[in-house]
Amino acid sequence: MNEQVERFGRYTLPGLLPSEYQLVVDHRHELAILHNAERDVVEVVTFTHTEYLLFKTLLLHVPYHCPYEYLYAAYYNKDVEQSRQELVEESYGSEDWDILIRPVRNLLSRVRIKMKAFGIVPRSMVDTGYLLVPLRELALKDGERR
Repeated sequence: MNEQVERFGRYTLPGLLPSEYQLVVDHRHELAILHNAERDVVEVVTFTHTEYLLFKTLLLHVPYHCPYEYLYAAYYNKDVEQSRQELVEESYGSEDWDILIRPVRNLLSRVRIKMKAFGIVPRSMVDTGYLLVPLRELALKDGERR
């Protein structure tokens, strides 16, 4: 039983998913399953190992934004404090910062494509990190800009 608790993470994600839906994350197989109120499988998404690390890091920060240093730490398997030092204190505002964060952003674009299946996407917050938002909210905001 204890193995099942550690293997699966269950997320209701208020404000991101309809209230009757639940996102189940299988940590062992690095996939996410969206269930409806009847526990029917609505969608299944598999991730590569590194995609999964970024996906999991984003989920752990809901309902708040996920700072770049946490995503950087997950991507490079580093301590958050070490990542903060490298990103914020040593290279912020320079070309080095863009070079350091570019692989993380590139991988997040693949994670974003996969997360669209759940109606959730990571939205970039300039110089801050990423925030998970419902796809419909993003569509509305994009429509307002036109």
